[in-house]
Amino acid sequence: MTDPLEEWIATRGEAAIWADFPREALEAGERLIHDQAVLDCSPGGQGFFARVQADRRHVHPVDIRIHPLPSPKPVTTFCSCDAGGGCEHAVAALLHYLGRKAPAGMARANPAICQWLGEAKRSRGVPATAIPPAGMTRSWSTCLTPMPRVS
Repeated sequence: MTDPLEEWIATRGEAAIWADFPREALEAGERLIHDQAVLDCSPGGQGFFARVQADRRHVHPVDIRIHPLPSPKPVTTFCSCDAGGGCEHAVAALLHYLGRKAPAGMARANPAICQWLGEAKRSRGVPATAIPPAGMTRSWSTCLTPMPRVS
């Protein structure tokens, strides 16, 4: 029997897993993976459980429920943080479970290009609040560009 999450990826692509997460949660989840904040991850129930170190004093239990196809969404997440789920801790847990460092199928915009564009906008009088920091953009779709799928 195949893992339902791997079945989702094979059928609809990994982007389907990340579609319901806010951009901020995806970016913060990547940072947590980089910081090796996922303390443990174990199968259980209809998915898996993980513990994610948010900071020195806070460890958040995360419960990821994986829904088999043809469910309309691949996962439901629950977390002990204020967001309650759909958060950076859930993203980190999913990335850890999948053995990834970042959501697949996406590549970050070149920070040097983002900085250059920001400088160009500033020189045209665009307010500083309208210009995201270098390497960041206001929407997930402009921050990330699809990568071709390798078969």
